[in-house]
Amino acid sequence: AAQALVVKPKDVVGEAFWVTGEPICPGDIGRIAAEFMGYPFFWVAPPIVKLAQAAFWIWHQIRRYCGCQLPGIPPSQFYDMVNYELTFDNSKAARVLGFKVKVPLQESIVRIMN
Repeated sequence: AAQALVVKPKDVVGEAFWVTGEPICPGDIGRIAAEFMGYPFFWVAPPIVKLAQAAFWIWHQIRRYCGCQLPGIPPSQFYDMVNYELTFDNSKAARVLGFKVKVPLQESIVRIMN
């Protein structure tokens, strides 16, 4: 894929490409990382997650009302992200750049942690 950037620069100048592997939820990334490091990983029951999410939302609203400095993304939204399957379409990168996934995502996470 990198060679296509040199060989066909007119086809790729100013273009955005998503280069990911198979779909995975962020919670699964945490589970894989915990297993690699030998830590226990516990899934929390959805009602408990929703309670924590509501508490963080209320806390965020109180801070906003008081004029406190706030993060760009409310913390309660991070709880939603754990259950989203995140991946992007590689077809454009495959078609234009010849991209192919060489390393499975689980192995990639382990490599990063080494």
